[in-house]
Order: sequence, then structure tokens, then C-alpha cells
Amino acid sequence: MKAALQHYHARMQRVLDHIDRHLDDDLDLDTLSSVAAYSKYHFHRQFTATFGLSVHGYIQLAV
Repeated sequence: MKAALQHYHARMQRVLDHIDRHLDDDLDLDTLSSVAAYSKYHFHRQFTATFGLSVHGYIQLAV
């Protein structure tokens, strides 16, 4: 179970890194979910559950 949780966190960290590197680009849900290797629906739910805010909310704070 611990390994699965670490795997989830690694995927989310890849997304955060991608967002930070591409703040001037179009960061749509399809692109970010492909970075995490999840469907866009699963990715959106997991991102919100992990960080307590939506992907869009996170991007707004990062800009």
C-alpha cells in the first residue's frame, strides 16, 4: 500500500513540475492528465483530493 501511495505522489509531483515549467503555455486538463498518465476524470479527482484545490485553482495561485 505504501508503494502505491508513493507512486501517486510521484505522478502528482510530475504534474506540479510540468505546471511550473509551462506557466505561459495552455495547461488544459487533457495535457496535465497525460503527464500524470491518468484519465482526465480520475486525474481531476485525485489532484483535488491530494492538494485540496482544483487544478485550475492551483494554476491560478501559481501564476
